[in-house]
Parts: sequence; structure tokens; C-alpha cells
Amino acid sequence: MIRSAECKGVIYDLARGDHNSMALFYGIDIGGSHVSAGLVTAEGRLLARAAAPLPPRPPVETVVAVVRRLLAQMAPAGGVRRAGVGVASAVDLDGRARFAPNLGWHDVPLRGLLEDALGMDVGVFNDADCAAFAEAKVGAGRAARYLVLLTLGTGIGGGIVLDGRPYLGAGGLGAEIGHMKIVDDGPLCGCGRHGCLEALAGGLAIRARAARLLEERPDLAARSSLSTDFDVKAIFDAARAGDPLAEEVVAETARYLGVAVANIINILDPEVVVLGGSIASAGEVLWAPVREEAAQGTMGGPRPYVRVVPAALGPDAGLVGAALLASAVYF
Repeated sequence: MIRSAECKGVIYDLARGDHNSMALFYGIDIGGSHVSAGLVTAEGRLLARAAAPLPPRPPVETVVAVVRRLLAQMAPAGGVRRAGVGVASAVDLDGRARFAPNLGWHDVPLRGLLEDALGMDVGVFNDADCAAFAEAKVGAGRAARYLVLLTLGTGIGGGIVLDGRPYLGAGGLGAEIGHMKIVDDGPLCGCGRHGCLEALAGGLAIRARAARLLEERPDLAARSSLSTDFDVKAIFDAARAGDPLAEEVVAETARYLGVAVANIINILDPEVVVLGGSIASAGEVLWAPVREEAAQGTMGGPRPYVRVVPAALGPDAGLVGAALLASAVYF
């Protein structure tokens, strides 16, 4: 077990001694508050995992140093061929983090910095692209060749797998599903535009919708268990309990998500649409109306071969997917 004041993790199978003959890859997930790293086989088997916190809006040099320390503590005797990195950022085909608002980064040459620090080939991808690839290969869409993932949290990310390969776009900046415009002149999004899916159905948007109804609808507020201090989980819990204000918040959120899913099905006709992230764990109070709205918005009616399902890999999806992309040399 990895133990220190700064990082923590669990070694799963290294004690068996059978890992030296495997093809091994590092998967790294750089988020707004933590770095997670894993040692992964080419088949997507997670052998080791470690994590460390990050300070708010960290300098890229700090993140590179944390990554290097985590990998050094997991290094197997047989060595590692390549590393894949998922980062909460728009990433171009050169591995440059173009815009990472939660990290405070703009136009950071992350791939080059990590290759210099780690002494190996490194691929850098958007974190949702990594998670989508993992879900397609070893998760909820196992063996699916056409899959779309929406990650639903504070914001909304997206990843697309077409014909078994990650779809990154001509410049690497594709699959920004959270910034699909859903409503003209809708609420302001963090990207600076109005009416994006993220601004309507992300965690911040859900909380803002509930707060607005508490203020503007005294008839609902009087019958609601929600106060001025609540989180998204409390809203979904209240909706399951029959709270009328929370039910209205969830219904509107589900309507926007269902429209987005219908658009995805109409454009890409995937086998699987996977919804992941903290919001997707809300259960049937959200899932049922999302599926209903998506079915109504799909051209020609529901398509029985399209599954809308929850993600299977949880918080490890990003680092497993990054390692799998490294194993396939998608950089």
C-alpha cells in the first residue's frame, strides 16, 4: 500500500509477481482538485491506483511534479511503455491543454512537459474522451463500436467512440457535448456563450434553478423541504420523496438532458449512450424522464438497439481510458 502525507493508493495485484511479463501503461487523470494515477494492462485491468490533492488553480509545474512522484511510487520492475493522460481541458492533437478553466490553464504544452519529466512517450486527451473509451472497451458499453458518453457533474463533458476508435475531431477539440446549444438566449455558460446544455443541466444550473424557484414560487417553496442551503443530491433526494419544488427542478433538468440525448441519437445513431458522473447516480427519478424525452425526440421514434445506460467504471474511468488510449498509441 502506498502511504504518505501527500498521496494515497492501493496496490491490487502487484504482489502476485505476474506483472513483469505484461504490457503495462500508466493512466493519469488530472482534475481540478486531485491527480489520480493508475498502472493498467493493455486489457484495461487496473493493477494499482494512487492519488494526491492539488492546490486551487495549480501551476502546471506543480501538477507535473505530483504526477512524477505518484508514478515513481508505483513503478513495476518490468517497466512501463507509455503513459496516457486525461485532463479537464480542451486538448488539441499536439497534446496542448488549450483551455482548462478549473485549473486556470490556457495554452499549456502539457504533453511535452510530461514527456520531459517522465522520460517516456505520453498522450494527452480530454478527460471525458478517456472515460468514453474506457466505457466502450471495458465498461457499460463493452464491445460497443459506437458509443457516446456524457459526464454529468458540476459541468457536462462528452466523449465519442466511432467504429471502435475515439473521435477527437479535426483539431482534437471535438465531442464538447456540454456546449451544445439547447435554448436560444438561455443562461450564461462558463464558456461565455448562452443556452449550452451545461448551463441548463449541469450541477451549478440545477442548484440555480432550485434557488430561483424557492424565490419566485412561494406556493412551491411553502411545500418544499429545501432551504437556502442545499446541494444537488438533496434536490434529487427530495424529488424521490415527492417534494413538488424538487420534482419541478428535476423534470426541467431531465427535459434538457433528454433533448441532448435525442440530438445525439439523431446525429450519430450510436449503440450506447452512457451517462456518468455524480448527477447520473440520481436514479430513476432522473433516468425515466430522460429516456422518455429522448424517445420522443428521436426521428422515427425509439430505436430498440440504442441503450441509454449508466456508466460502469466510476471514478476510475478516466485513468483506465487514458491508459488504454496509450496502449493503442492514439497519439
